[in-house]
Amino acid sequence: MPISDQHTLSPRQRQLLAAVVETYVQTCAPVGSKMLAGNSLDVSPATIRNDMAELEAAGLLTQPHTSAGRLPTAAGYRYYIERALGSYRMTATERRALQAVPASDPRQTVKTMAKALAELSESCVVVGFSPHDVYYTGIANLFAQPEFRDYQFGFSMTEVIDHLDEVMERLFMLTTGNDDVQILIGERNPFGENCSALLTRFLGAGEPGLMGVLGPLRMRYARNRELLFHTCRAVSA
Repeated sequence: MPISDQHTLSPRQRQLLAAVVETYVQTCAPVGSKMLAGNSLDVSPATIRNDMAELEAAGLLTQPHTSAGRLPTAAGYRYYIERALGSYRMTATERRALQAVPASDPRQTVKTMAKALAELSESCVVVGFSPHDVYYTGIANLFAQPEFRDYQFGFSMTEVIDHLDEVMERLFMLTTGNDDVQILIGERNPFGENCSALLTRFLGAGEPGLMGVLGPLRMRYARNRELLFHTCRAVSA
């Protein structure tokens, strides 16, 4: 069931949740009421605190410490993606970086594009030419993110990478054959509940494949969704 079916938020609460998500994505720091009052939202800090408490009770925000601001939960990110995620217009520089350069080996073209996508998205990019033929790039980008500096979390991610064949087999079953980008978050994500994965299919050398952007929950979803979509269209052309 979509998270939007489980919680009914007022327009102001939806705006507040979006502001918390977008601010946290930029700062990677708990978001407080004073940070948003008069900036993203034209209401008082007290009103924001009350709404934050309700969003926390609904499981959409969490407070790491009693004196700290709030962070989005996986459910909060899902609500944001389903109800508030906007579009992104790629820059000319991004389009040039993701312009496919044909190679004698079509697989090499896909790998080159995956590397460019990993650099632009500052994430890990995984390519499945088939469920048991997997290529990945950008692991250093993944572990450069603050969330991945925790030893236990980093260790769990290395275990997932060691079993990519099994994960990709599940992802091939989860994704459809069209070119829509699917976003998997939290417990819905085979890569782990603390990660997000953006996935879509592509057609390379006449064979269907799967490409995904893997990163923390704190991700620029609209931008990375558009970058991934553009990359897969380029390699499928």
